[in-house]
Amino acid sequence: MGQEREDRGKRRFPTKRVGVFVLALAVGALELSPGPAPSRVAPQELAELSGVENPSAGTGFYRPAPTLSPKGLISFDDDRFEGIYRELYDHRTRYLGREVELRGTVRREEGLPEKGYLVGRRLRWCCENDEVFLAFVVLGGKAPPDGTGVRVRGRLVEVSTRDPESGKTFPVPAVRAHAVSPDEGFSPVVFPAP
Repeated sequence: MGQEREDRGKRRFPTKRVGVFVLALAVGALELSPGPAPSRVAPQELAELSGVENPSAGTGFYRPAPTLSPKGLISFDDDRFEGIYRELYDHRTRYLGREVELRGTVRREEGLPEKGYLVGRRLRWCCENDEVFLAFVVLGGKAPPDGTGVRVRGRLVEVSTRDPESGKTFPVPAVRAHAVSPDEGFSPVVFPAP
């Protein structure tokens, strides 16, 4: 009887509640840790890193991709660059073979197909530290020097690129260029539209 009374008087530690809180705290800390910013990010990479199918959906910045006509030229402008980029990466097979006109800055990185280079823009979510380079692999045409502003016209194709850090290879949309010309009449930094 004395042992029974002693057991009733003890308070139990709320293991389940504390476990859930610690797990939530750990996940929150991972999401807030700055880590190295990738130089270019494909939507599928963002999904893999975040574990969320559409990583921008929970940020408050998500909005539907712009509607692209089923035929004709796909042309990027400053206000819709990120949305069109996301649409072409998420649904590239719908658009393979379409004519594309892309304006951006040239950059070369490890892991690209032979004679391939990147043309893209810096997406800024909030401030300079949040920028990522959104780019398409360009094949063909005379490759201008890094940092050059260009206008590329060509057909959307699919190629494989290799992430130099992980060694993984994955398919991405690319532009097989038939015309590359100098162009500085665009904003090198783009923002998600509200």
